Amino acid sequence: MNKILAVMLVALATGSAQGAIKDKYISDAVSVTWQNTEDYRDVRTANGIKKRYQQRVFDQLERYLHQEIPKVILEDQTIKLTIHNLDLAGDVLPMYIDHQDIRVIKNIYPPMIDIEYQLLAADGSVIKSKREKVRDIGFNLGSHASLRHDNLHYEKAMLKKWLRKQFKS
Repeated sequence: MNKILAVMLVALATGSAQGAIKDKYISDAVSVTWQNTEDYRDVRTANGIKKRYQQRVFDQLERYLHQEIPKVILEDQTIKLTIHNLDLAGDVLPMYIDHQDIRVIKNIYPPMIDIEYQLLAADGSVIKSKREKVRDIGFNLGSHASLRHDNLHYEKAMLKKWLRKQFKS
């Protein structure tokens, strides 16, 4: 019995026990696929390692979608999302003084996501499907006070508006 417990604890500590602890923010109703991420328009870091930054952005946005989508679809529905492109708010510009780039947020650099979805009924039949480029031209005009602490607050606010528009209950 102690050996089994020890093996389980090691597996949990190393993360090798798939599904052993389910993330409380992940919904079974939502599936997200990030398509051809190397071709995305702008998921660049101002400083740091590009791959790690990109993965952190994808993880944060995916977690956000898992949290928000169950609020706008019916309990027995599921949704499959495919992200084809992403352009974060702002643009990364080089700074020659201290050799670090910075992300400059201006209204000429709005966030954009090219997203495709299939909303499915409990029996697996397609209720609604669509692909569109979602862009928030007025992203920096509104008050997003609840998301201001988040470095992806413009993108999350854009997604929240899009979700409400697409899946009005």
